[in-house]
Amino acid sequence: MTERWYIRYHRTYWEVHPEEEVVEPLMEIRVSDKEIKICFDVPGVDKSSLDVQASDNSIVLRAIARIGGRTVIYFKHVNLPMEIDPERVRARLTSGVLEIVAPIRPRGFRKVSVE
Repeated sequence: MTERWYIRYHRTYWEVHPEEEVVEPLMEIRVSDKEIKICFDVPGVDKSSLDVQASDNSIVLRAIARIGGRTVIYFKHVNLPMEIDPERVRARLTSGVLEIVAPIRPRGFRKVSVE
């Protein structure tokens, strides 16, 4: 599902269901030598409604929360500044803050033997 399709679908859906809204969560990205850490502010979300997907160069977050009688749909597609190892990405939800830690894929040269 692409971001454009998701937002277009939910905008149309929201016009029919005004008790729901699509929200882009606040986030913070920190890059170190070995990992990228992304924190999302997703109040009202529990683990069962979270969908986090990772590829070599992006993270996609989808979540649903019920806040004040309204359904809030969180959606964010993050293009990362460098390649990560998607198989080793970790996520933890604590008090409405989702923390994703993505190890940076090592870059470098390798020895090439000459025949």
